[in-house]
Amino acid sequence: MCSPWQLPGMAAERLPATKGGLLAAAVLLAALALVQYRAAVTPYLQPVTDAVGWSGGGGGRSVAPDRSSPACKPHFQMALSDGNWTDSGSAIFSRLYFYHVRKAGGTNLRKYFQKVAAHHGLEFKAVEYDMAEDPGSSDVPTLYVTHLREPVSRSISHFKYEGRWDCKQLMNNVSFIPTEDNANKLESWNQSFGHRPTSCLYRKRNRTAVCRMSQCAVNCNIQWLAGCSCPWWDPPKHPEREGRPIRREVPIAQQHAVARAKLQRYNFIVVTEKLNDPEYVAAVERFFGVPGVNRRANHPWCEANSHYANEKIPLEIRNETIQRLTLLNEEDIRLYNEFASCLDGGEYDFPSFDLQQIQRCSPEIPSRQWRLQKFNDTT
Repeated sequence: MCSPWQLPGMAAERLPATKGGLLAAAVLLAALALVQYRAAVTPYLQPVTDAVGWSGGGGGRSVAPDRSSPACKPHFQMALSDGNWTDSGSAIFSRLYFYHVRKAGGTNLRKYFQKVAAHHGLEFKAVEYDMAEDPGSSDVPTLYVTHLREPVSRSISHFKYEGRWDCKQLMNNVSFIPTEDNANKLESWNQSFGHRPTSCLYRKRNRTAVCRMSQCAVNCNIQWLAGCSCPWWDPPKHPEREGRPIRREVPIAQQHAVARAKLQRYNFIVVTEKLNDPEYVAAVERFFGVPGVNRRANHPWCEANSHYANEKIPLEIRNETIQRLTLLNEEDIRLYNEFASCLDGGEYDFPSFDLQQIQRCSPEIPSRQWRLQKFNDTT
C-alpha cells in the first residue's frame, strides 16, 4: 500500500512509438512539452539543500538537516517515525532491510547483505518489484540499504535481459529459437512497464492497489521508491450519478520528490558503477564489517540464456534511441546524479562497523560457514 504521505499518483510522461522520419519530430515535440510542463510545476516545488550544499529539484516531504547523500556519507543513525533520527551512536539495530533495484547488480548485493545479516545475527528482509519501505515505518530498529545504477544503462540492460525475449520462453520452451524476427524492439521499450504503461496490482485480501513492477524502462528508480501512482483510481464525485471511478495521476516531478525524500532517509546507498573501484569496495566492506561485496557468484534466473541469445544476435543501438531513453528518463537521471555524483572525487569517507550498535536476533555465523549456511531471505 502506498505510504500515507505519498502524493496521489501519476505516471511518467511517455512518447508515442514512432518510425522513420517521425522519430526526430516526436523527440523535439516531447522535449518542448517537457520544458513547458516543468516550467508549469517549478513554482510549486521547493528545492531541498542539505548541509554540504548539494541540491535537487523536488519538494514535498522535507529531509533532516545536516544529512548529505547516504551514498557518500553513510551512517548508523536510525530513522524514526516522526521524521527525525536517533542521536549518533545510540541506535541499536536488529534488522537489515535491502531494497533490490532490478538490473542494477542486485542479485549479488542481495546475497552479500544476507551474509552481512547472518554474520551479525540480524533479521534480514529483501524486497524486489514492490514499493520500497519507508525508513522509520517498521517497529523493528532497521538499518536501511539500497543501490542505484545509471538509469539509461540500467534500462538497456533490463531490455536485453527480459525485454527483448521473454525469459519464460528462453527458459521453459525448448522449441523456442530466439531470432531477430521474434525479438521485441528497443525502440518500443519506452514506457513505465517496458513495452506497456504502468498499472497497479489489486490485492483482494486487503482490497488495496499497489505498485509491482517486474519490467521497467522509464523512471524506474522513482517509481519503485515512490510506489508508481497507486492506487490508480479515486471514487466518483457523485456515486449516485457516476458509476465509474476517476482516473488520477501524479506528475513524475512530484513522484521524484517522494523518492528523493525516502532515499535521503536510508543509511547506505551502494552505487553499482563504483563496485569496480577497489578503494570503494574496501570502504563498503569496512562499513558493514563483512568482505565479498563485489563477489559475482550469483546470477539472475535467465541471465545465461539471455546472454547467449544476445551474443548470437547482437543488439544494435542507434544514437536516436539512446537520446530518446535519456529524455524519457530525465527525472530518474536527476535523482541518480543527486545521490551519486558526490562520489565522483573518489573519496570514500565511510565509518567502520560498530558491534555496539547491533542487537543480535540470532547467533553470529562466522564467515567460514557462509557457504554451508542456508540463509533466511524474507521477501
